[in-house]
Amino acid sequence: MVIDPPRRRVRVPRRAPPTAPAMIVRNMVLSTCTVVGVSEHRLLEGLALDPKLLRVPFGRVPWDQTNELYARIGALTTREQRRAIGRAHTTSFPQLRAVAQLTVSPRLLLDVAVVGTRRLWPDVPLELRELSDGRIDVRATYPAGARLVPAIDDATTAFWETLPTLVDHPPAEVEEDFDDASATWRIRLPRSRTLAARVRSRIQPAAEALMAELAILSGDLARVLAPASRASPECEVLALQRQLGLTRAEARVAWRIAHGATPREIARELGVSLETVRTHLKRTYSKAGVRRQAELVQAVLSAVR
Repeated sequence: MVIDPPRRRVRVPRRAPPTAPAMIVRNMVLSTCTVVGVSEHRLLEGLALDPKLLRVPFGRVPWDQTNELYARIGALTTREQRRAIGRAHTTSFPQLRAVAQLTVSPRLLLDVAVVGTRRLWPDVPLELRELSDGRIDVRATYPAGARLVPAIDDATTAFWETLPTLVDHPPAEVEEDFDDASATWRIRLPRSRTLAARVRSRIQPAAEALMAELAILSGDLARVLAPASRASPECEVLALQRQLGLTRAEARVAWRIAHGATPREIARELGVSLETVRTHLKRTYSKAGVRRQAELVQAVLSAVR
């Protein structure tokens, strides 16, 4: 008799519905209130959008609620106002302003903005293509049921136009092309003959400050490491014994003389009489083949190097 193997129940993962970053939606709301001159409460009135959700910096807003909000914005505004909303969003967004402080060119800022949007908004993958003569295409592909309402396209176009102004460049030239499944922005970034000067003006003060800090740090390190990098006194005394043929007592006296101690100080430190120190010195002069203290110091320092 043949027994069929038990069937396994296969679970098909349910795809989570697309969402939008709350931080971007929140900033668009504030930009709209600024341009249109209405209160946030009036703008959100009657929408199925929880205002508390917008207060969570990295929360997510369901796509249907996002589109409902953007449709209301489109109904309240003209095309020029929607472009002004996009410009206000670009110049007031804190994360963009922070990134702009670290960049020196519109292209670099554009790259960072696209990468950041990819991470914040994974439901709308962005494709960045480099074309000829400084032209760049940014293409957004919308998942099923996640198309942004047309009213927000004007604000998005103004966003790409305004982006270079964050690094003190003229606005970009942007052409847009939209359909039901995607949106494409053809961006021509402004050229600046003074880009090298801008780079120097931003980097040079920081480089000079860094060099000054490094100079201070190198001095501190030299003072900290100098004692550790030099051999210990006992090792140098042993080296004197071997190099000059001294006894241990003679080497200890010679080492202290070479480091600036007087015979009286050496006698007090070693606990011997002054006469004993002088006897050790006399024998050391003879063994080292020198007659003056300066010559003895030189012989000692050469022996311990």
